[in-house]
Amino acid sequence: MISEEGEFVSEKSWFIKFYLPWCPKCKLVADIWEDFASKDLDINIGDVDCDQQKKICSEYGINSYPTILYFPADAGY
Repeated sequence: MISEEGEFVSEKSWFIKFYLPWCPKCKLVADIWEDFASKDLDINIGDVDCDQQKKICSEYGINSYPTILYFPADAGY
């Protein structure tokens, strides 16, 4: 949901993995991340391909891969 200030707000927290598809370390954690995402948890799990979403990765200062960030619920981003 988008707040009045134009920020993304979610009722659930998020773990987001920022990665590059060709990155060796990213490939090492891919199966672990998929397993984590398949769990029945009260949290959202997602990922961002920084080759495809350069602007988003830049906005969050991502310069090391993989990077995993936690976004608390209703914090506004």
